[in-house]
Amino acid sequence: MGVVCAALVALLGSALAQERIVSLHQKTTDVLFDLGLAEAVVGRSFHSSPFVDPASGVSAEDLPDIGFEFNVSAEAVLALSPTLIVGTEDNGPPQAIAQLRGAGVPVLLVSAQSDLEGSAARIREIAAALGVSGRGEALLERLEAQRQALEARLAATPERVGGLVMVGWSGAPQACGGDSDFHAMYVLAGGHNLLEALNGCPEINPEALPELPVDVLFFPALSQYEAVGGVAGLRARPGFAQLRAVQTGRAVIMESPAFRGMGASAPRFAQAIHEALYEHGGVVLVTPEGAVTPYAEAP
Repeated sequence: MGVVCAALVALLGSALAQERIVSLHQKTTDVLFDLGLAEAVVGRSFHSSPFVDPASGVSAEDLPDIGFEFNVSAEAVLALSPTLIVGTEDNGPPQAIAQLRGAGVPVLLVSAQSDLEGSAARIREIAAALGVSGRGEALLERLEAQRQALEARLAATPERVGGLVMVGWSGAPQACGGDSDFHAMYVLAGGHNLLEALNGCPEINPEALPELPVDVLFFPALSQYEAVGGVAGLRARPGFAQLRAVQTGRAVIMESPAFRGMGASAPRFAQAIHEALYEHGGVVLVTPEGAVTPYAEAP
């Protein structure tokens, strides 16, 4: 039996070695790397760059960039001679996806849902398509165990801390609404997004801010926190100085790509964010390893 199993593993490895997969979305790149298929990926979307596979040492940043998730370059994808193209249902533009399908290369588009149910669906579909359902089931078991641990932590803190999910792409503070992946990770961790009704991540109207009971500012990356000048920079901006979170210097920064993929590691990082929200004060950093540590502001 052992010899047969070893032969099957070798056969599967040989088949996967022939694959040339292009990932059109960070959520599918996350799954492919978690399934141990990083070495078969020959191209990735722009926002997939932070993912690294510790086992193989493959870094997505070193792979060819085929464009933003919503503005995929069909020419860039096809130039990589893929045997399989994997993306999500919200990849675009539609004409680029149609061009890829018309080229005769198999295209698998999975759910883009930003929650753990969506994550499980992506794992299951991609694992089945690549003939590694066993790896997929193992990953789903890990996801479920982490989900249960997260739910136990959330049950111990029924109150939800109110905050703003913030970025600073434009150089000015922006708040993300309920349709963003940043919001999804913050809520998964037990936070309450006070501006959930927003669409996208528009610039904040400072005049509306003083009325909000903001206890914490959540930033999905250290670069976003620094882009707005940190807590000190916000104190100098009209409207922000009156926020309770700014007055108390309360912010949580997530320096991890987990929110981009909302994959199997999402519940583990959500537990770390929950710890940062409910067990720490000041400005706190959640590291790429999932550790929670005070953040020392630059002098």
